[in-house]
Amino acid sequence: MNVVKKYVKLLSMGFQSGIEYRADFFLRIVSGMFVIIVQCFLWTAVFKNSQDSVIYGYTYGQMITYVIIAALVAQMSSTGFQWDIAYDVKDGGLSKFLAQPVNYTLYRVFSFFGKKISQILLLTVMTFAVLGACTFFLDFELSFTRILLFFIFITLAISINFLIYYCLSTLAFVMLEIWGVFTLANQTILFLSGGVFPLDVFGEKMNQVLAFLPFKYIVYYPINVLNGRLTLEDIKQGVMVEMVWIILLAILACLLWKKNMKKYVAVGG
Repeated sequence: MNVVKKYVKLLSMGFQSGIEYRADFFLRIVSGMFVIIVQCFLWTAVFKNSQDSVIYGYTYGQMITYVIIAALVAQMSSTGFQWDIAYDVKDGGLSKFLAQPVNYTLYRVFSFFGKKISQILLLTVMTFAVLGACTFFLDFELSFTRILLFFIFITLAISINFLIYYCLSTLAFVMLEIWGVFTLANQTILFLSGGVFPLDVFGEKMNQVLAFLPFKYIVYYPINVLNGRLTLEDIKQGVMVEMVWIILLAILACLLWKKNMKKYVAVGG
C-alpha cells in the first residue's frame, strides 16, 4: 500500500506541475494557432482552385477539421520530460534517485501522465469546441463511437510518444549535448505522424511503409478515427500495430536504460 501511495503521490505532483506551468502551455497553443491559420488559408485556396470536391481523399470540411485537430492532438501527445532526464544525467541529479526507494522509470511515467491529465482536460474541451464549430459550419458528422475510439487512440499515441522519447533520452549517457537530437526528433516525428498535413499527400507506397512504423499512429490515426475515414478493419489493425510497438519500445527502453546506467558517473548535483 505504501508503494501505491508513493506513486499516486507522484501522479498528483505531476498534475500540480501541469497546472503550475499553465502559462507556458497556453503560449505554446497560441503560437501554434499561426500555423493553423496559414494551413487553413492554404487548403481553402487549393480547394477553391480545384475542380474536385475531394482532394487526397478529404472533403474541404474534413481537411480543415484535420488541420485544426492535428495541432491539438500533437499537443496532447507531446512530451518534454526528455529534457529533464538529460539534465539529471548531465548534472548528476539522477544520483538522488539511486539513493532513494523510488524507481526512476516509474517516477518519470507517473509524473508525465499526471502532468498530461491537466493538459488533456483543457485540450479536450478545445477539441470538442472546434468539432462543434466544424459540425455547424462545415457539415462535419460526429458520433459517440468515434469519440470513444478517439480517446483510446490518444491514450495509445501518448504511450508510444513517451516510450520513443524515453529511448532517445538514454543518449544523454553517451552524448555531452543532446538538445539537437531532441529538436530533430520533435520535427521528424511531427512530420511523419501527420501533425503538419495528412500523410495521404505522400502517396500510397509511402503510407504502406509508414503503416509499419509507430509515427503514423500518434496524430494521423486518432484524427481519422474521429473523421470517420477509417474502416473497422483499419482500426483493428491500427490498435494491433500500436500495441506491438508499445511492447517493443518498452522492452527497448528498459534494455537501453539498464545498459547505459553502467556508464553513469555522478558529477555535480
